[in-house]
Amino acid sequence: MFIINPYRFTPTGRNIPASPLLYLHAGKAKTGTLPGNNTDPTSTWADLSGGGYDGSVENAAYTTSSGWAGAGTAGDPYRFKFDGTDDRIKILYNAGWKPTTAFTISAWVAAHATNARPFYSCLEGGGFELTVATTNLFKARANINGAIREVIDTVSYSLDTIYHVMMIYDGSNFRAYKDNVEFGTAVSVTGNVTAFTNNLYLGCELGSGGATNHKNSSMYDFRIYNYAFDESQRAQDYNAGIIF
Repeated sequence: MFIINPYRFTPTGRNIPASPLLYLHAGKAKTGTLPGNNTDPTSTWADLSGGGYDGSVENAAYTTSSGWAGAGTAGDPYRFKFDGTDDRIKILYNAGWKPTTAFTISAWVAAHATNARPFYSCLEGGGFELTVATTNLFKARANINGAIREVIDTVSYSLDTIYHVMMIYDGSNFRAYKDNVEFGTAVSVTGNVTAFTNNLYLGCELGSGGATNHKNSSMYDFRIYNYAFDESQRAQDYNAGIIF
């Protein structure tokens, strides 16, 4: 069973901030119109941004514990369930989805086991990732101006609970938010996102040899923007929920 605040249920549609560079939603994973399907396996997660940066499903068993799941309701939203062993989503590197200055990365996620493994990652040299510190603490990381900057939550998340997590860089500060509440300590930094050409993985870590450290988790929605959300856009994004 998944725990989700009914406040996040928006049956009339989603009103997210405009112009994502990359936009994946499990409810529109199949050709951009239908939810991902295990019976007629959906092996490509369609990018809804218009950029064509589709994700490739790798090593899934196409079951509810390793593949597509959900009924599209508030209590059972559409999602991709990672088994924590070897399945993942790979988005090939493209300069079209890579932020270079300010950015926002928004994701709806749930963890199903206690471990310090990433929900998503393209951090090897340059890049960014949402991973976990000790005892189920969200840790947002990004390489900005040649060094890895990180913000760590101080309140543990609960397993099998859906969270909305954003990391935002506005050119002066790197911040992170859980359910639209800022967590950890903002990092004061200027400069651009450190250049990288890494593939992006959902459900595991990008290591020097490729995908590793797979996480038993679910991904519902994932987006990258090339601008920093302001307060109203953060609220808009959170209030949009995860249901079309």
